[in-house]
Amino acid sequence: MAFINQGRHIGTVGLIDPETIGGTPSFYGNYKIHTFLTSDTFEYVGSLAITIDIMSVAGGGGGGTNHGGGGAGGMVVQSSLTLNPGIWNIEVGNGGTQTTAGFDSTTGIPGVTVADGGGYNNGAGGSGAGGGFNHQGGGAGTANQGNNGGGGAHSGGATGGGGGGGAGVAGASAPAFGGCPGCGGSTGGGSGVGGDGLANSYRTNSAVFYAGGGGGGGGNTSGNGRESAGGNGGGGMPGSSGTNNGVINTGGGGHGQGSGSTAGTGGRGIVVIRAPFPL
Repeated sequence: MAFINQGRHIGTVGLIDPETIGGTPSFYGNYKIHTFLTSDTFEYVGSLAITIDIMSVAGGGGGGTNHGGGGAGGMVVQSSLTLNPGIWNIEVGNGGTQTTAGFDSTTGIPGVTVADGGGYNNGAGGSGAGGGFNHQGGGAGTANQGNNGGGGAHSGGATGGGGGGGAGVAGASAPAFGGCPGCGGSTGGGSGVGGDGLANSYRTNSAVFYAGGGGGGGGNTSGNGRESAGGNGGGGMPGSSGTNNGVINTGGGGHGQGSGSTAGTGGRGIVVIRAPFPL
């Protein structure tokens, strides 16, 4: 006679009724979705292997004090992975502060790639951060996870930051300044928009964008009218009251420091596991 043990049935033949456990569960179609907004464990209890799909997004990089936008967290999407029974620690990467890169998202599940944290201050990462001072180039993105940040521009005391790279598009470079800083002053200038992220439907069965790069700071020599937007997918926007931060659980990069913006924090990442249901 079967008996109940923590909600799982064990039959007299010794087979365990299969079940997947962890994160916040939801359902659509023939799938059970496990969404990890913070770190937790994921468990598969059963007797036979199953096939899962997984999306991992790392934490976005903080917006640069050099004016460059923070790079988005690396975005890794893998399908049709074979999973045997076991339990794994799911680590959801936090976003970087105004002085750090984003943090990796890891699962420990065999065959799943680590998602690299987003870059900071023209540094490399899942997506690279935008450049700033002295015509810095943007940081490099990790192959198959993100894109490069845009380059910065500089003229006398004026700096325009490049946009942080996104999972789908590289960050834009800041436009060049005009004028002459030593003979009348710099003119024009601006900053680069953050690169757009990529859409994924594993969590909700509809397209949601993740991993947008942070917008570049610095802006126009006469104000912040040319500070740039973050990329679609949670990239930080101009401002200093929270809009400059990468959106939480998207892995968006923070907005770069500028004439009208403080450097924003990167958005925390997310891990989504799509398992078959019923098993």
